[in-house]
Amino acid sequence: MRLFHPYTVITYNNHPDVFSTGVVILAVCLVIFIITCLYIVMLLTRPMSFSSSRFITYQAVILAFLAAWLFAVLVPYTYFFSTRSVIVTVSIGGQPLPQPIVDALIQTLGKQNGLSTRYRDYAYCEFICYSWYTY
Repeated sequence: MRLFHPYTVITYNNHPDVFSTGVVILAVCLVIFIITCLYIVMLLTRPMSFSSSRFITYQAVILAFLAAWLFAVLVPYTYFFSTRSVIVTVSIGGQPLPQPIVDALIQTLGKQNGLSTRYRDYAYCEFICYSWYTY
């Protein structure tokens, strides 16, 4: 027994908001990690260079900029996480179903199977959001 017609196309569109900000969060965290590793290597290989106030100022400015950038991206991510949900579209034979029918279908299948379209119900979104404001 099939649940859907063979030409049914179901699309989960969650890329515009949470995915984009999540990619920027990943990129900024990666840059912070790389720069911090470079500073540690420089500290271990040339410890006298860290006594220069100019070098310490450069480090502080770069890391402060990256921290502010990370915070500036985490704020909208938290907003998207707490207020938005996945957009689901269904088309049968190339004809899209009306959104009220799709919403009713999602509600019915979601209750039966424990599924949700809210971003806050996904563990990977929850990990990013809760990890930064719990400290």
